[in-house]
Amino acid sequence: MADRADPREKLLVALAHEVGNLLAAVRLSAHLLPHAAEPRERARGARQIEHLAAQAGELLAQVRPLLATRRADTAVAPSEVLEGVGRALADAPGFEKLAVLEPARPLPDVRVDPDALLQALLALTRGALDAAPEGAPVTLGARRAGGRVAFEIVDTGRPIEHPAVGALPRGRALAVRLAAATLRRDGGGCEAVSRGGTTRVRVLGTVAPAPRASARRTGAKRSARKAGRKRAAGKKPVRKARSRR
Repeated sequence: MADRADPREKLLVALAHEVGNLLAAVRLSAHLLPHAAEPRERARGARQIEHLAAQAGELLAQVRPLLATRRADTAVAPSEVLEGVGRALADAPGFEKLAVLEPARPLPDVRVDPDALLQALLALTRGALDAAPEGAPVTLGARRAGGRVAFEIVDTGRPIEHPAVGALPRGRALAVRLAAATLRRDGGGCEAVSRGGTTRVRVLGTVAPAPRASARRTGAKRSARKAGRKRAAGKKPVRKARSRR
């Protein structure tokens, strides 16, 4: 019988390889930092180290949701997710290119692992900022897509390079596959299309069931039952009034 490998294993191998490359770049940047003559160069080198470390952290943060087996039961507001991504990337290189779009109309909550969604969007948006040329905008927004909510990242930078069959995904291609794998368990997913100089990444989350107004209805039902019992006993409900002095 052929050995059926868990597809997550390949993603973990690719993730470990990517984190190793990022840490090697951090080490090189740290080695070069003391040799920078100009204060501006040293500041740029320090920001580069912070950027590389953030990328590694965002990848490692996806290990837990990638290996999780239980479905999420948390409802998250899309507007809060967008705000969280914007705040987290405020110090990222190229942040000035990012335009976080307010939804045109109120969107329903999505049922998702909040950490998995946030880390996926951070990695994908950071990749779009890195790929977009100077001065080219990167937009992040959300809209309703049937029974799901689609978070969309659009840029006009380098297209996503998908690996050959059998090769490990890297860079933005890895971020797309990780997002698809971590969100699929809860009915979500991730897809990317590069066409005509524009790359559009859609991160999908399932709409959460509307909260039941059970508590409110329970109180009304109890009052109705109580009034019904009093009527059955030949008594009228008594309305208490405040005494006046």
